[in-house]
Amino acid sequence: MEIPLEATTHPVAVAGFVVLVLLIIAAMGRRYAEATLIPMWQWITGRDSRAYAEVVAELELVQRQLEASRQERRDADERHSREIAELREQHTREIGELRAQYEADMSLLSQALADTQRHLVEVLAGVNATRDAVESAHGDGNNR
Repeated sequence: MEIPLEATTHPVAVAGFVVLVLLIIAAMGRRYAEATLIPMWQWITGRDSRAYAEVVAELELVQRQLEASRQERRDADERHSREIAELREQHTREIGELRAQYEADMSLLSQALADTQRHLVEVLAGVNATRDAVESAHGDGNNR
């Protein structure tokens, strides 16, 4: 069955088709708008308080995490500074102790060297005295 041409070009039929097409486009547009445009418009105008609250909560969480990270870094820096200061004090103390030990050892070595030098002088004096005695004994024996 064929539709007569006059029926398809009649103004009421054309208006009916236009209304039908507009209803179809409106239905499709409504689904798209409900999924994308309406939530975006509500968020922009502040009517979607739940989404806004979620975004604010996320921002606050990130801000707290950032502050916690900064505080942790400051604490770590302070801890490292204290450890370095303690190591410096310990090394200064150890160096002082080593210097005192070195000076004590050098004093003992110097004293031992002086004692050895005195002993060598005494030994040399004894050797010279012995040599002189031997020479004079040989010399007296040659004179007889």
